Amino acid sequence: MKFHPIALYGSNGHQIQDKLKGNPRAALAALAGIGPLPEFPEARQCASLDELLAIPEVELVSLCSPRRADQSKDAIRALEAGKHVYAEKPVALSEAELDRILDAARASGRIFHSMCSTAFEQPYLTLREEVAKGTVGEIEQLHVRKSYPWFPERPFDAETDGGLLLWVGIHAARIAEQVSGLKLRNGCFRRHADCPPGESRRKTALAVSVLAELENGAPVTLMINLLNCRGTGVWGYEELQIFGSDGILESLAGGTVRRRIRTGGTFEELPLTGPSLDFFECFLDELEGAEFPLTQEQEFSPDRFLLRM
Repeated sequence: MKFHPIALYGSNGHQIQDKLKGNPRAALAALAGIGPLPEFPEARQCASLDELLAIPEVELVSLCSPRRADQSKDAIRALEAGKHVYAEKPVALSEAELDRILDAARASGRIFHSMCSTAFEQPYLTLREEVAKGTVGEIEQLHVRKSYPWFPERPFDAETDGGLLLWVGIHAARIAEQVSGLKLRNGCFRRHADCPPGESRRKTALAVSVLAELENGAPVTLMINLLNCRGTGVWGYEELQIFGSDGILESLAGGTVRRRIRTGGTFEELPLTGPSLDFFECFLDELEGAEFPLTQEQEFSPDRFLLRM
């Protein structure tokens, strides 16, 4: 079993220190822009990303950059320094930035992944497997809702966290594509009218709806907002409905209700097929020679779909 020294940069998002506690394959070697973390007294506290990247033993850097507008440059610096990179979403704020990151990864011979496990977490992993088995037949229509709560500390500018479409909507786009197995195309969006004229399309709005289609022509709606409330009992109030020629698959109320409905009349609760897939562990597996669950095209296709709108 190989051992992988990991570094963390930034805390603007879902940093991965919890995945390193007691991990037999990886340990926290250094950190910057986060901490100090008392549970990792052996980790070197760095004053900057450059200082962190200069540590020879660091193999992989997990990025939650303080400003998402800087993260693509941070990723390229890390790759050019010979480090693998695992990046919080959105990994880039333009398709050109995304392409520059992937070019840097190829040129450096290092691996770049986003924290893109959404559709491989339960209950979506189970629904993905049902679709792959042909449970619903040909997909005719698909709907996803992704709703987070709003609170005053949430930034209202895309430069800090990527904005509503890319910070929240990326989950909906991943669910749509990676559960259905079909790419999204021909997207357009409408936001709530509280976004002042002339402002960036990813500023201030609390709600955005996206209309699109799957590559087989099936219509898609993505409902994206920061309007979840405490009464739902879940942090991410999500739903996925897949309507097919042979039946319906649903995950409702944040995954607390799951069902399979066949055209013949059978109505079944849908049990989960197993635990969620841990993409950080999949990254470590890839460093040791295994294949990642998604190809690069599959991984970044949802990002490209949103960035092109």
